Amino acid sequence: MEISTSMVRSLMRSGNLAAEHNFHPEAIDIFNGVCAARPNSEIPLLGLAMVLMNTGKADEAIEVLQNKALKISPDNQICKTFLGIAMNLKGQKQESDVLFDEVIEQNSDPHAVKLATATKEQGDVRRSPEEANA
Repeated sequence: MEISTSMVRSLMRSGNLAAEHNFHPEAIDIFNGVCAARPNSEIPLLGLAMVLMNTGKADEAIEVLQNKALKISPDNQICKTFLGIAMNLKGQKQESDVLFDEVIEQNSDPHAVKLATATKEQGDVRRSPEEANA
């Protein structure tokens, strides 16, 4: 069964809304479903990684970004920035700064540059498990 582009967009919005309103398991299910429907797209993987980071699962987010999203789209600057954020959350500040510097230097995606710059300037973005699960 083919899922239309408009349906995928609706599912992505639903996943983002679920995550925003702390329905994290549901958001993960939605993003995994979109990943199954669009296995060659990094976009639902970014949504999945965001939820994983917001629930204190930086290790899983790193795995998703490194081994899936960046395999699909190796030059995607948002993927690299999200990977840097996940590494920062994991306490891998030096590694995250290398990724942020690369995104800033390449300067090909203004949104990625802005996010990388802001996160790098903020420094250590780690949160307590209680904050992550709030």
